[in-house]
Amino acid sequence: MYVETRIIDIDSRIPNVNVEIFVRLGPVPQAFNATAIWINFIGGGYVIFPCNYSGSDSFGKYYQGNCSTSWNLFGIGELFPFDTYYMSLNISVFADMSFRMHDATVIFLGAKQGFLMDNWQTVNSSNIVPTSIYGEARNQLVAELRRKPVVPFLEFVLPILLCYFLLGFSLFMDPKSRMQEMLTIYLSLFVFVPTFFFGIQNFMPYRSLLSLPEFLLVNLITTAGIFGISIILSDFVETIRTRRASFPPTEWFGLIFTIIAFIIYYSLLFSQIMFWSGSAWALIIFLLVILSNIVAFLGFVSRLKMRKRKKSEPENCLLMFYE
Repeated sequence: MYVETRIIDIDSRIPNVNVEIFVRLGPVPQAFNATAIWINFIGGGYVIFPCNYSGSDSFGKYYQGNCSTSWNLFGIGELFPFDTYYMSLNISVFADMSFRMHDATVIFLGAKQGFLMDNWQTVNSSNIVPTSIYGEARNQLVAELRRKPVVPFLEFVLPILLCYFLLGFSLFMDPKSRMQEMLTIYLSLFVFVPTFFFGIQNFMPYRSLLSLPEFLLVNLITTAGIFGISIILSDFVETIRTRRASFPPTEWFGLIFTIIAFIIYYSLLFSQIMFWSGSAWALIIFLLVILSNIVAFLGFVSRLKMRKRKKSEPENCLLMFYE
């Protein structure tokens, strides 16, 4: 038995594919007198159609048939743009004999073939989709549809990561002299994040929780809010610290709360997904977010050192004057 599945279109927002399935059976014994053999496919859907007699040779008779249908995919859309989907077809033949699938091909074909090949990985840059055959009777066909992540990464993930590092490097600035610039950065992020979040919705695949870009945006606006509040309160706390009591800088609390918020978001929204998928690319993205927090920590530490140095300079000048 030979099966060729032609993928005409992919809609990852559902997710499903429009396919044409072509089946060729044979050779079967010449004594087999049926004019058609019925065959059905289950997995991401259900379809049944006849394979009609198409001819014979010295090896036996041959039957073939085809149908067009839509087929559901299985995958984790939350990992976009590093998501992978699987198309599973379990084949049953209604005949008084057993058939084994000796060959199967899944290809991109049709008017959108070029578009599909640009967005989904294929075998050696051809239109052939990676495919495996399973089962003792070799009756289960599984095709792997892995998204090419480069272009979606540049469009949907890289701008968000740059915002994280912009936020981290903003803590290198002293709020006493650069308060206006820092608040401009935070307010700009409060405009960018909702706009970007709702702007990418039509491009996101089906998911039950937030996708990776959406998760990064939610955590980004939380981080920007915490940093902004800590910066605004820093002058007020500085006054209390110098006049009445000694309090640690509010930025310390800001850094701690951003880490706590990231851990909470990750544990609630992504920990199970990462456990089951083991996506190395998604792990790298999360490590880059952590790196941006380290940058913020280094910026704050360097700013504290500069502040202490400025405070010590007048004292040194007075000591030199008295000497």
